[in-house]
Amino acid sequence: MSTPPLEELRAGDLRPYADLVGPGKPLDGRVGVMLGHLDVPGLTTDVPTSIAPAAYRLLRENYRFDGLAMTDDLGAMKAITDRFGLAEATTRALTAGADMALFSNVTPVAPLLDAAEKALADGRITAQDNDTAVARVLAAKGLCHRG
Repeated sequence: MSTPPLEELRAGDLRPYADLVGPGKPLDGRVGVMLGHLDVPGLTTDVPTSIAPAAYRLLRENYRFDGLAMTDDLGAMKAITDRFGLAEATTRALTAGADMALFSNVTPVAPLLDAAEKALADGRITAQDNDTAVARVLAAKGLCHRG
């Protein structure tokens, strides 16, 4: 699915994010953001936002969002499954900056974990990024506090 260009989204649809998320804002640390499988002219080029590093950079750097960022369903959406297997899509999402990669289809998890572990071993996912993502997930579940 294609959206209006990024600059048009910044002027309209994305404006609430600037007021609500980020350090000291009303929803700081209280929300998560799900990135859909969207084509955003001016932001994405060859992959949907859910697996595009530029989308996560926009969220983290421009909006200073430090909460949980997750993908939309990677296993059932044609924008993903028409191009990538679930293990590759999951690894691409985590490498791009997702803290949590979601999928609804019944799939053995071992190949997904193996692919993520290989990306960590290869340096495509850094240990620091992995630790930060795990901390965000645990904080969102109320199992630890960050900072």
